[in-house]
Amino acid sequence: MITPRDPRFKRRKILKKTFFKSLETAYVFLNSIRIKTEFHEPYPWSIFLFKTQSHTDPQLSFDFKDNPIMFTIAVRMGDIGIVAALQENGALQTIEEQALGITHARALELHPVQFCELVARIFYAASLLDRVPKYMNVSSPDDTMHIISLPIGGLSAKPIFRDFDPEAYARLLSWSTGIPVEQLHFPGKGIWTFLHDETGVPKHMPFE
Repeated sequence: MITPRDPRFKRRKILKKTFFKSLETAYVFLNSIRIKTEFHEPYPWSIFLFKTQSHTDPQLSFDFKDNPIMFTIAVRMGDIGIVAALQENGALQTIEEQALGITHARALELHPVQFCELVARIFYAASLLDRVPKYMNVSSPDDTMHIISLPIGGLSAKPIFRDFDPEAYARLLSWSTGIPVEQLHFPGKGIWTFLHDETGVPKHMPFE
């Protein structure tokens, strides 16, 4: 589905084998709906909950975004917003919320565009993970499947996350908000945020 539809395109490997291995793990996790399964800490996900503004029009109170490549998903339903990064063994929850850029959101009832910014921030942080999460699956005598997440850092001393790339984040922010990247990214000056003003005060944005 992601192969360019240009007849001049020469076939090559599009995705790495590690991605398909991650799909095998996703299949095991999906089987937890029919097989008694216990997930042990650290859980293989990071889930973030936010307070959002609701609207009398149900269509304006709902939003859904996902990225199957990064195993990230987000949904806004009424006054609740949920953003999750899956199969990263809780790595994002080890980052301080200030570094993740979501501190100001805790003081707000989020406008839809503010929620979309949070989606971009968390999705982008997940894309920087520089590890392949690993798991142990153990079946107990009562037929319960136990899923144990191995430490995300492993035995490597290198950083768990790759360096932040402002241009790449700005493109993801543009995708999430629907705003042209030229109106969000100002090279050498910074990237626009809807979460706070220039003094760092959380920005309240009425729905209307």
